Amino acid sequence: IPHSLRPSGAARGASRWRADEAVGAGSVPAGLSRKRHDMIRVVTLRLYERRLDAPAVPGPLPPGVELAVWDSPTATDGPAGRWHPEAEQRLLEGQVCAVARHGTDVVAYCWLASTPVRVAEIGHVVVPGLEDVYLYDAFTVPAWRGRGLFSTLLRHLLAFAHARGRKRALIFALARNRASRRAIERAGFEISHSVSRVELCGRERLWFRGPRSRFCRVTLVGEGHR
Repeated sequence: IPHSLRPSGAARGASRWRADEAVGAGSVPAGLSRKRHDMIRVVTLRLYERRLDAPAVPGPLPPGVELAVWDSPTATDGPAGRWHPEAEQRLLEGQVCAVARHGTDVVAYCWLASTPVRVAEIGHVVVPGLEDVYLYDAFTVPAWRGRGLFSTLLRHLLAFAHARGRKRALIFALARNRASRRAIERAGFEISHSVSRVELCGRERLWFRGPRSRFCRVTLVGEGHR
């Protein structure tokens, strides 16, 4: 059954980082045995959104770095699989990728989709609305981190989406990945909701938390209901 993410007092949220996160010892409720505690795993994502009422202003790039937005396999320089194993298939499906290159090396990228995409960390599929785009699977080579590439990639994708009439952009980030969250916020995104995937004794459940706003709505579909 689709989970329409509606703001409520109940409970709520990228793609390359380790998802499973054991609950810390300080989080064990009184009376909960260590054996039972070891069976609890929680991962929390933050959902960010940005209204595309105006085009985003691209930020500066480090010296020697060029940025391109690729929307077809023919737009890439050489075989797309050299820098991402799913690049060619995604581009054929109509997805778009913002890529930062230093010479011939891809040093950072981020994907944009307007069709359903699996969010592995929570085992659900996010379904963008008709006027939405979903940004995901961002990666920066370790040696190039801390230079603002992620925020710049996001701004280029926001400008791309705005030029094509899209009204809202969405992106998830792991709650514990503060560097990614700061980069997302620098690109003008605001946190909308949090979603936690809780696994206990072989069962799992999603818990959502978020503000009350009729504009903040996202559809998540369980993988068994696609």
